[in-house]
Amino acid sequence: MRRLTTVKPPVYRVRYDSTWAIDTGLTPSTQYCYQVSAYDTSGNESEKSSPVCATTLADTTAPSVPTGLTAAAVSTSQINLLWIASGDNVGVTEYKIYRDGTYLKSVTTTSTSDTGLTPSTQYCYRVSAYDVSGNESGLTTPVCTTTYLWPILTIDSTEDVGQHTSIAIDSNNKVYISYYDSTNDDLKYATNASGLWVTNTIDDTGNVGQYTSIAIDSNNKIHISYYDFFNGELKYATNASGSWVTNTIDDTGNVGQYTSIAIDSNNKVYISYSYATYSKLKYATNASGSWVTYTLDNHDDNTSIAIDTNNKVHISYYDSTNDDLKYATNASGSWDTYTIDDTGILSWVKTNTDIAIDTNNKVHISYYDYANGDLKYATNASGSWDTYTVESTGNVGMYTSIAIDSNNKIHISYYDSNNGDLKYATNQ
Repeated sequence: MRRLTTVKPPVYRVRYDSTWAIDTGLTPSTQYCYQVSAYDTSGNESEKSSPVCATTLADTTAPSVPTGLTAAAVSTSQINLLWIASGDNVGVTEYKIYRDGTYLKSVTTTSTSDTGLTPSTQYCYRVSAYDVSGNESGLTTPVCTTTYLWPILTIDSTEDVGQHTSIAIDSNNKVYISYYDSTNDDLKYATNASGLWVTNTIDDTGNVGQYTSIAIDSNNKIHISYYDFFNGELKYATNASGSWVTNTIDDTGNVGQYTSIAIDSNNKVYISYSYATYSKLKYATNASGSWVTYTLDNHDDNTSIAIDTNNKVHISYYDSTNDDLKYATNASGSWDTYTIDDTGILSWVKTNTDIAIDTNNKVHISYYDYANGDLKYATNASGSWDTYTVESTGNVGMYTSIAIDSNNKIHISYYDSNNGDLKYATNQ
């Protein structure tokens, strides 16, 4: 039996029963010295041989380029990176991260987070691998992503809530959201008026609350229009008297779907909605002191209503027969209708949209991108139309609603269909 012993620290011993040995796992370009001794079956050991030294070859082989690099924005200030490990003849010791062409940091794992970023900003990343000898691989192909424009909150996650959401802002910039609880078939309402988010059930009679829409008057009283599914009626709830009262506005048969509500400067109520039996757009108001209803146009779907500074009415709606986005207004003194978009490309987008007007009479629209499952936002505030993706995590953006506060900041409520959650985004 023979025993092999190195004499270059650290000293270690390995026993072999042959006249040769292989030492592996060594560092490139490093000298190692060895001595050999023999021992018998009784454990008696001979003197060690004279030291013999050798130097390992230099490692000039770079690791392979990392693959599968992904970059995912998870907030307004953080992007997460993930990639597949590189291979190397000796061993990868670290990965170097480059952001927008500049070295950012080194990590020993195959994932990392980049934090402290600017909201709504694109960042591009590349990754290389380093081995123990300092050989660097080539860089990955750049992968780019954009941080979120706004922070995201989950307001209500009790069962399946958040469908048919609508949002409004009071004079104190407090947020009010009406929405449908599809588990219990109820109309619900959430607000942060007290400083914390509070949720309440407004109407639990039968199956109510679909196609809800909310507005706030100048006294910060709440007005909600919604659909009674069992009776096919347009309903209306308000706390203007100091307590919640619900009324049926139109019971002519299968009316009240795709409802939208607005309040004028005299605190009069205007509601646009669907007359599904005859595929008509209807409109109701109590501006005269009592409720009056009108029939405006054919083939309505997904109506949204807004009142301008002159108390004129503007309604956007979807023509499902012709796959058009349409618009009606009485700004001229009589009702006029227009086709805004007849391309058909945005058909699924147009069925989940809401409109609001800021103090400068600029238009803001939130909508659902069906093809990608994203919440999107469009505005002409800059003088031309710009579009943004607000959230693209999972399938989000259905039943969206938009409101604007006194500082012209945007507030959007919407439904997360993957998790059955009510969600809220703001650039406040």
